[in-house]
Amino acid sequence: MILFHIFSIASALNLNSLPRKLEPWTQLTRPHNIPASMIFSLGGALTADTPITDPHPLIETATVVATVTTASVVVNNYYDAELKNDGDKNPIVAGSVSFAEAKTLFSQLYLLAAVSTFTMFHTYESRCVLLFSIITTYIYSKHLKPHVFIKNIAVASVTALAPYLGFITSSSDAVFSVESATAGLCAATFFGIFSREILMDITDIESDAKSGTVTTIPVAYGVKPALAISGVSAFLVCCVCYHYSNNVIMGEIGSIAMLFRVCEAYVRGESRCEYAIKESVLTFVFVVASFLNV
Repeated sequence: MILFHIFSIASALNLNSLPRKLEPWTQLTRPHNIPASMIFSLGGALTADTPITDPHPLIETATVVATVTTASVVVNNYYDAELKNDGDKNPIVAGSVSFAEAKTLFSQLYLLAAVSTFTMFHTYESRCVLLFSIITTYIYSKHLKPHVFIKNIAVASVTALAPYLGFITSSSDAVFSVESATAGLCAATFFGIFSREILMDITDIESDAKSGTVTTIPVAYGVKPALAISGVSAFLVCCVCYHYSNNVIMGEIGSIAMLFRVCEAYVRGESRCEYAIKESVLTFVFVVASFLNV
């Protein structure tokens, strides 16, 4: 079944012309998000107190999480293209990828994720988490993204569930507790992603305001208030790391660096948001690593 879907995706991509189309498809799928998405689920698995004897569930979970992440990026680009957001940065708007090709790709990816949910995962909790992630990311661009705060909460919630999913699928003996490092990692992920999403909204403020259909925090309240909210969320990451991290020093290094970049953008101007977004990939590595039980 999985090989069938891989073949279908390959057909949709038209591999004979792959060298010519590689750059547009890379822009469409943003493969640099895949390692980041896998880190959260793997990190959640490694917060477990029980030893992991079989690595296969970890790899399977991380792969499905990456599949949902990629599908969500494609469907987001699809609906942005309908609104003509992002300009030529969106390969669909630029004409490098057709609407039909993009729709085929995200449909195949979501189908693969849905099939995997019921064939590779056998607990009620894991299936619910995956179905919630699939449904939320699918309806996000059209129904959630236009609403202020809702879009940020939706993205942060889906990402924050990845560590929990990694944890509950890592071992049949895994028992979740609100006082555990796993809970701390989920909370830190939520607040960190919430902060990062606001920074991304600030970089897209012109296109979002022009569209008239996407009301983000900076569009609704202005850049400075948005940066203040992002800073508060980053500060909460520091608090969570201090209380829950197994390695507090490492956690504080990552979270304080995150907070510093937000404060820098507040003082020096929103042009620093782009740098803060790029650096957040590294700071998240420190934050996630601080919760690991290794």
